[in-house]
Amino acid sequence: MACDLAVARGWLTERIREARWLAEEARAAAYDIEDQAVLDATVQLADDLEGFAARLAARLLEVDAVEQSGRIPTAQAPRPGWPNSAPTP
Repeated sequence: MACDLAVARGWLTERIREARWLAEEARAAAYDIEDQAVLDATVQLADDLEGFAARLAARLLEVDAVEQSGRIPTAQAPRPGWPNSAPTP
C-alpha cells in the first residue's frame, strides 16, 4: 500500500504544479486580451486554478499527517456537532 500512496502523492504533486503553471499562463495571456469580459473570466480561471492547487496541497499535507500518526482515515467525515448535539431521549 505504501507504494500506491507514493504513486498517488507523486501524481497529486504533479497536478498541483500543473494547476499553478496553468494559472500563471492564464494570467499572462489575459493581459493580451482586449475584451474585458474575457479578461475577467481568464483571471477568474487563474484564481480558481490557484485555489484548487492550494486546497489539493493542503489536503496532501493532511493525508501525510494522518499517515505519520498511524491513524486510519475514515471515508466519511463526522457531522458537525454530532453526537454531542443530538437530542437525548
